[in-house]
Amino acid sequence: SVTGVQTCALPIYFVFLAQGIFTAPVNGVYSFNFHIFGYSSIKMGVSLFKNEQRISTAYDHPSSDSTDTASNSALLSLNKGDEVTIHLWADHQVYMSSNNHNTFNGFLVFPL
Repeated sequence: SVTGVQTCALPIYFVFLAQGIFTAPVNGVYSFNFHIFGYSSIKMGVSLFKNEQRISTAYDHPSSDSTDTASNSALLSLNKGDEVTIHLWADHQVYMSSNNHNTFNGFLVFPL
């Protein structure tokens, strides 16, 4: 244990980009991060939504290098039942494989 540091046993909730939907199990402040990967020949873009309201975006347009990545994050106050979702933009793609290049994760920072 570290002197002066308090620990709290809060549950951690994760969801992956393939599912793309997170429903808050309790009222609280949550941290979300998302990362996307694609080849440089494609347009890629996703947005994070809270109950159908766009919160943040990550995108990249075709370029001359071989691959591209984009990331973003958000700290959100959620009520039990609020949904946080990831939406792929129309006419955009991300590269999906078993290597899990694309991630969407979140966790409870503290309950309210």
